[in-house]
Amino acid sequence: MRALSAAQFAALSADDVATFSAPEIAAITDKAMSRLGAETIAALTRDQIAAFTTAQMSALGAAQFKALSAGQIEALSTAQIAALNTSVITNLTDDQIEALSTKQVEALSSAQV
Repeated sequence: MRALSAAQFAALSADDVATFSAPEIAAITDKAMSRLGAETIAALTRDQIAAFTTAQMSALGAAQFKALSAGQIEALSTAQIAALNTSVITNLTDDQIEALSTKQVEALSSAQV
């Protein structure tokens, strides 16, 4: 994945990205991750979402994160949740908030909430 530029990666379709293994997802650069479209993020599996590094999570914007389903939110580790930007946290949908486990909520810092 590191061989693709951020622009090339952003041009991949949701179907293209859906074929990536967890290690391939984890190898995506933060810059490339920040350019993923909401449709592509929504198409990721729970296993792919769980493979995101904390740096990749920090690179996601609010609009990208809003594309995650409740099931995808449930797949996030506490470290991934803790890595989210405050702007992402403040823009969670009601369904996303309800999908957070107690441990995920406890992972949030006082600055995030």
